[in-house]
Amino acid sequence: MKESTRSLPKGHLDQAKKTRAETGFTLIEVLLTLWIMSIMALMSWQSIDAMVRVREQSLSSVADLSVVQTALAQWQTDLDQALSADASAQIPGIDWDGQTLKMVRKSSEPWGPQGDPGLWVVAWSAKMVSSEELAGQDAGQRLPGLYWLRWQSPSFKTQNDLSRHWQTAASWGKNASQDTRAFETLLFPLQNWQLFYYRLNTWSNPLSSAELISNATNTGNTGNPNVNNALSSSSTPDGIRLKLTLSPQTKLGASSTGQESSLAQTQDPSLTMDWVRPNFSNAR
Repeated sequence: MKESTRSLPKGHLDQAKKTRAETGFTLIEVLLTLWIMSIMALMSWQSIDAMVRVREQSLSSVADLSVVQTALAQWQTDLDQALSADASAQIPGIDWDGQTLKMVRKSSEPWGPQGDPGLWVVAWSAKMVSSEELAGQDAGQRLPGLYWLRWQSPSFKTQNDLSRHWQTAASWGKNASQDTRAFETLLFPLQNWQLFYYRLNTWSNPLSSAELISNATNTGNTGNPNVNNALSSSSTPDGIRLKLTLSPQTKLGASSTGQESSLAQTQDPSLTMDWVRPNFSNAR
């Protein structure tokens, strides 16, 4: 026997649909929707925050790298323009005392009505810099610690000024005063720096040159004029190797939070730069 099917009258069906539309969403549906929207908002905020952090770190790394490259370019220029030791002119040449590298170089100031702008005494050193000194240097967000610095005298042309500025550079390297700090330039933070001289076909500590000179003299190598030039402790070495161990402050080997990344842990945070005397000839 077939069951009879009954359908609601058309008026009753329209009334049911209208009642459903007026009631809207249930409380559970609203809460579920709000929960999903909050999760999406949180994920969006985290993505934007991560993008901003990566951008800030990238800009900071680029800025620090620019400072390092500029400082190394200045180091190269100073050595290229440095004068060799000359006893008759009383030019001391390049001198390293274990803490400060001093040299006499040609001034790069433009020629004026008086002609040749003269010479500079330049010194490079690494020193501990306090927060008060950083404030005076307008160093921004940098933290106190060991920094690489460059000192430069005013231009001069007389022998008396050469002697005076050379002594001032030596005093600045050992115990800088407020007056001598006025001529220094704060470069970037580092952990350590080392220098090596290339003399007699070998790299050695600059302070051990006396031993090389003694050995060369005892073995009778002083007959070679090229060796004689290299034996002078005050003469310009054939090459200078600079090794800088960078500080995490430079952002080149660590994140801005101070925690090293897995990639940074596998990298050597040091830079090595070799300078060769322009007229060097390894013919011996």
